[in-house]
Amino acid sequence: MAGPHRHAQGPANAPRRHDPAPPRDPPRPRHKPPAPDSRLIRRRDGTAATKRVIDGWLHRAQRAAGLPLKGPHVLRHTFCSRLAASGAAPRAIQELAGQATPEAASALLKRFTFYVDPSITDQEEKDVAFRGIVAAGEGALQPIRDFAARAESLTWPLKILHEILDEDAYIGELLVILQRFDIEYVKNAEPKVQLIAALEGVKRPDVLEAVTPFLEDFDEPVRFHVVATVFAQESPESVEPVCTALVAEESVRVKNRIGEGLASQAWPIPHALRADVARALPAGFRLDGDVVKRA
Repeated sequence: MAGPHRHAQGPANAPRRHDPAPPRDPPRPRHKPPAPDSRLIRRRDGTAATKRVIDGWLHRAQRAAGLPLKGPHVLRHTFCSRLAASGAAPRAIQELAGQATPEAASALLKRFTFYVDPSITDQEEKDVAFRGIVAAGEGALQPIRDFAARAESLTWPLKILHEILDEDAYIGELLVILQRFDIEYVKNAEPKVQLIAALEGVKRPDVLEAVTPFLEDFDEPVRFHVVATVFAQESPESVEPVCTALVAEESVRVKNRIGEGLASQAWPIPHALRADVARALPAGFRLDGDVVKRA
């Protein structure tokens, strides 16, 4: 007797026609969802306050208090200055003022105006201030100019400028700062001396033009360094102002430096100045015809 008819069967795990298709991956969004707004200052409805809104709030408060209208930028600068004046550590000023901002640079420059014990702490804090100002890049230039106009020493500002700028821009910035000084008496001439000494090895027409007036400076150390900077330019055009300075000079060491420079350069002395130069030359130098020589 024939057995029951059986259909041929494939493997047990073979899909059947009526089995549902495997689920597809959900479609990917074409654009990433916007990042959540991280601004801290918000309006009453919870939306972030724009700069215009914040300025409006600030100005209304200032009018109500009878104060001049100032923006957040000025307030932040004042805040940083107060931090520095209170002796806050440079790292704290950077964190509170925002990294690499002109306001932070202005405040950090004040760290170079005082000394703290022990010396290792003083150096560490000044190194932190140095790096913080350099991080501001060219944004630190105006704060440095303002600081240099009233600083007792430019040692650190000059280091910072040299780190921020290339050589040509660095020299140009020194000339910008030097323009803020004149030849009259100042209580502390050290900044002028440092600027002119920094320009001594630079041979550029604009350097010669900038430093020549300081041959008549009130302060002897300034004149002493100017003479070296002028002669370093090796420009015969300098002979007349240098000779005029020699005739008027009272300092023996400045006269010696002028005599040394004139003898080394062998520039012809203008006819109208020869007699005065011959009388003004210090011991060890003489005028031979129209040229200064060592005696």
